[in-house]
Amino acid sequence: MQRLQPKLAVVSGITLYMQPVQDLTVDDRVSRTQYQYTLEDVNAEELNTWAPQFLARLKALPQLSDVASDQQNSGCVPR
Repeated sequence: MQRLQPKLAVVSGITLYMQPVQDLTVDDRVSRTQYQYTLEDVNAEELNTWAPQFLARLKALPQLSDVASDQQNSGCVPR
């Protein structure tokens, strides 16, 4: 993955997150990165306010790379 990542980074318009396939997982949720942090809130509006700010702070840390979020709150609104 480390060998392929720089070569794939030059492809414009996509962000690729590679993950080794594991035969055994402890959690039922697959992450795009090595570590995962779950941020939850009973108030969706509050979560939508703070999650992007938290993500931006994590991305600013030089010790971390490939920081990503799987939050998808800009989809279609049900009618």
